[in-house]
Amino acid sequence: MNRATSRKFGRQSASILVLSRKVFILVFSLLLLISHSPALEAQELDYDGDGRSDIFSVFPEAAAGKLSWFVFLSSSNYQDSVDLGTVGKLGDNLIPGSWPGSFNGFARLKEDASIVWRINDSEGNALRSDFGTENDTLLSGGDLNSDGIIDAVSMSRNGLISIASDPFRLQENDQAIISTQFSIPKANVRKGVPFFYKNNSAQDLLAFARLQKRKGKKQYRVYTYDLGGNQSRRWSKGSRKGKLREVSPVATGPTTDNLLFVSQNKKRTFLYTRRVNGKSVDTRQYSGRGRIVLIGDYLTDAGEEIAIQLDSVYVIYNPVTKTEIQITNQGGIPADHIN
Repeated sequence: MNRATSRKFGRQSASILVLSRKVFILVFSLLLLISHSPALEAQELDYDGDGRSDIFSVFPEAAAGKLSWFVFLSSSNYQDSVDLGTVGKLGDNLIPGSWPGSFNGFARLKEDASIVWRINDSEGNALRSDFGTENDTLLSGGDLNSDGIIDAVSMSRNGLISIASDPFRLQENDQAIISTQFSIPKANVRKGVPFFYKNNSAQDLLAFARLQKRKGKKQYRVYTYDLGGNQSRRWSKGSRKGKLREVSPVATGPTTDNLLFVSQNKKRTFLYTRRVNGKSVDTRQYSGRGRIVLIGDYLTDAGEEIAIQLDSVYVIYNPVTKTEIQITNQGGIPADHIN
C-alpha cells in the first residue's frame, strides 16, 4: 500500500535499527530496503504469491559482518522460510520500497558525506544510486506520484524537500535525478515525525506529526503536503502515553489509511490506531520498549493488519475488525514495506 520510515546517518554505529511504516531518517544502523515485483502494488511483500504479506527477517552474522535475509511464508503460517542470501553488512541502513525487481538492498554513508543506495535486482545485477547527504532526513516507502514505484525523499534541515521518483533508473553518473523540489517550514523537519499516508486519494501524501500546544495543552498536529508542496493541517490526539517513536499508515482500502502512532516509555510500547480526523480506532500496549512493529496484509481483505514482535510470538491483529492471531517468532530482525 504505502509507507516509510526515518532515521539519520551517524558516522559510526554498528547497532541495528529497523525502520517502520513511516519515513526512514537514516541513522547509520540497519534500515531495511525491501521491494517486490513491479506487477504487485507498491509495497506489497507477497513472496509466495498467495495474496498475503510474508515476513522478511534479517539475521546479522556478527563474525562475518554480513546480513543474511530470509522470508517466512504466509502460505505455511510463517513456519517455512526461503533463504534470500546475504545482502549488505553490519552498519548499513536497509531501506524499504518497491525498487524495480528487488527484494532487498541497503544505503551506506560515503566518505564524502553523501549517501549511496544499492539494490540487487531480480537478475542479480547490482544497481546504485547516490541521493542525499548525512545531514538530511531520508524518507522511503511512499508513492507520491502513483506510478507504482517507491519514491526516495530527502529533507534538509532548512526545510527543502527533494524527491527522486525512480532513483535507480532515472539518474546521471550514478546520481539520482530529482523530479520535484519544494520548501516547507523547517520546524516540521526538525521537530516532526515524518511519514506517508493516503487520504481519499490514489496518491500518497508526505506528512509530519508535531507535538504542539492547543488551548494550553499539548496535542499532535499533522501537516500534509502533496507533490505541489500544498499544505494542509489538522489536530490529532496521536499517542497519549510515552514518547512518540513513529507514525505509520494502516490501509483501510485502496485510497484511505488509518494512522498508527507508536510510542514507548522505559517499560512499555504503546500502539494507538486513529482515523485521519483523530478519532480512536484501537489502543493497545505491550511490555518492553522498542518492540518492532510491522504492517501488511497478513489476515483479511478488510484492510491491513498490525504485527508486533514479542519475545516468542508475533501478535497480528486488524485494528478495525479486531481479528487477532499469534504465530511463532522465528527470530531475526523483521521488516515490512515500511521499515
